[in-house]
Amino acid sequence: AERDDGRAIAGAAPSKRQHRYRRSKSADTHSVADGVESLNGVVDADDLRGRVCFGVGFFWLATSLLPSGLGPLLRLAGFVMDRERGKDCLAECAEGGLGTRAVPAAISLAMFHLDLEPDVARAGNLLVAALTRTPESPFLHWSGSMLAWRNCCLDQAAELTGKAMWCCGEELGGRALFLRYELGMLSLARMRWDEAYPHLRFVYEAVKSGEVFFVYRLLVPMQLASACFHLGREHEGVALCAECVHSQDFGANSNIEGDFSKLLDLSLKHRSADRKMLAFEVIYLLRQFPRLPAATMVSMVEYIREFSQPFAASEQIMRQEGLPQPQRDAHMERFVEFVSARTIECVLLFYLADLEQAMTFVPQLAQNCTLLPPWCAYLAAHGLYWSGRVVALAGQEAEAARSLRHAKAFKNYPFNICKKISSVLAEFEAGGQARAL
Repeated sequence: AERDDGRAIAGAAPSKRQHRYRRSKSADTHSVADGVESLNGVVDADDLRGRVCFGVGFFWLATSLLPSGLGPLLRLAGFVMDRERGKDCLAECAEGGLGTRAVPAAISLAMFHLDLEPDVARAGNLLVAALTRTPESPFLHWSGSMLAWRNCCLDQAAELTGKAMWCCGEELGGRALFLRYELGMLSLARMRWDEAYPHLRFVYEAVKSGEVFFVYRLLVPMQLASACFHLGREHEGVALCAECVHSQDFGANSNIEGDFSKLLDLSLKHRSADRKMLAFEVIYLLRQFPRLPAATMVSMVEYIREFSQPFAASEQIMRQEGLPQPQRDAHMERFVEFVSARTIECVLLFYLADLEQAMTFVPQLAQNCTLLPPWCAYLAAHGLYWSGRVVALAGQEAEAARSLRHAKAFKNYPFNICKKISSVLAEFEAGGQARAL
């Protein structure tokens, strides 16, 4: 097969052997390496200049990100903090292709412009230029996947991650744990369960062996379980959830893992009717919906509607007055799955700005959330919150405030959003008082 070396991203580029690094001729620079010459041919002048620019630039940029309260102490100790000069030095190294440090300089500056000082165009230009000079760098392809993911281009992100694995070579690429985890997450987000499973299974086995460091160890078996429930591997998924519930691998300060452990415990105890919604709740709780392209969110809405349709009848049953408790309990699990599906659909339509579709069921969703059992407080709170957000967009602010007050009444539940609810509710109340005046 013809080797894809990244030229499709940045256009034709010379190979690494043919490429010769050139010095930037820009006069507008704060370079601290002026006057550096070749050391008897041992170190190329451009390479030495690049090392100095990268080291000093990275240091200046990093120290400028420290808490402002430490500034006087660091200056007293003789440290210099200059963000602009740091950026200039990194740019000189990256854009001038100054030796082996040009790649990490481009990545450092691109990630800075991706997160801390948003400038997507600048980050993209840095990575494209670096890929043109070094087309087989796995680090650059991975950085490009992060940029694509941030811009809701999941297919391109997966393609670049695959190229990063290819650039690692056959032996190292097969053990590229974090790249395979990223591919697993991207496959989950695109509902490609059969593609997600082998990647997440590989990562799970590696993490379980204890031979690699992984920050949030509990997330891997949980995400693997969510894929299993869509592939008919029910027993494997349940076993993985049970492993997460009884796991002691996460620290006491790992709130996200503790919350997911509680969520999986509830799923095992109370949600045996169908566990397909776990995957979508995980994506939502990991705050990945804003990173999904519109087409993927539309496909998600259609998929959720299709598999949750059998649970729709439970809504009418649960809303009957005077329904005997045994009959209510018999339909509760199916009702919970239906409310979960409607909540996720509500969130997706909110991000799609499809108010017309959302308002066909959101008023009923707010009422259904009040019928959920006490153990399902997390779902009730999140459902009421998003119901309030949607009806507010429809101009029904009184209904929105009512939903938010109901949501605020729930206190102890995993993935607590009480602060967020209070903040939005305060904005509504302040807006109402302003209009009254």
